[in-house]
Amino acid sequence: MENNLTIRNATAADAPMVASIIRKMMVEEMEESGGYQISSDEKEWKLFNEIIIKNINDKDFIYKIAESIGEKRTIIGISEAKMINRAFIFHPTVVLHIHSLYVDPPYRHKGIGKSLLEAIIEWGKEMKCEEVELDVLVNNPAQAVYAKLGFRTFEYKMVRKIY
Repeated sequence: MENNLTIRNATAADAPMVASIIRKMMVEEMEESGGYQISSDEKEWKLFNEIIIKNINDKDFIYKIAESIGEKRTIIGISEAKMINRAFIFHPTVVLHIHSLYVDPPYRHKGIGKSLLEAIIEWGKEMKCEEVELDVLVNNPAQAVYAKLGFRTFEYKMVRKIY
């Protein structure tokens, strides 16, 4: 990780930027990797911003920000995760589910994504999570990075268009 970078928890004031970065990630990369089509309804994205503010204040969520600390502080990456309890017919397990991990393209291949992931996992350890999981699209090249960091394929989700 670069010396002019810090990883910190997001605050409610960061919510608009976090929402903007997640939208960028979804539009530029999720759709390109064969993911779902992203909504262009601005009302939905405004609601998404409000949900992020609510989540930032929820003890079961964590948002980490990678921020350059040069002349101008700039958010260059984010990660988002939530603790979930897998139970009912399964053995009760506290799981850290990573929803988002994104680094702006000019800052990639510098260890920033790995640092964000490690920071999220460290929070999960502090919260007594027993395992960490994430979803990754079949065509997303990030799979190789996740495998290097100890993630393994566990299950497949299969989809089919009805019409």
